[in-house]
Amino acid sequence: MGNSFMKEIMRINRIMLSTVIVMVLAASWYYQASWENWVKSLAIIGIVILVMITKKWRIKRMEKELDERLQTITYYALAIGFYTTLIIIFWFYLKELIIDGNLSVRTQVELCGGVCGYLFSYLYLKRKY
Repeated sequence: MGNSFMKEIMRINRIMLSTVIVMVLAASWYYQASWENWVKSLAIIGIVILVMITKKWRIKRMEKELDERLQTITYYALAIGFYTTLIIIFWFYLKELIIDGNLSVRTQVELCGGVCGYLFSYLYLKRKY
């Protein structure tokens, strides 16, 4: 197994966990969180950083055990997670459209973000592989 797969797994983990940190900070800032909520947000960020360090340690420790099977499992896990998230966003999209008759800006942004994520990941993976 090449070192490029290890780098790709590490990069995916850093991107995913860093995105969670940025989302927590952006939400706290945008919704003008109180002092107590900022402390809770910083606690969540601390846990995410701990997870990031632990995952990095575990992945480097397992480097010799990685093979094509694990690469396939990782791909399917990411694909299933992404499609599940997109389905949930689409559920709220339909719920707001049917019950309320209009869509909130938040749902529109979530749906556009999910579709853009799908398209950009497709184009990136098509170019890479």
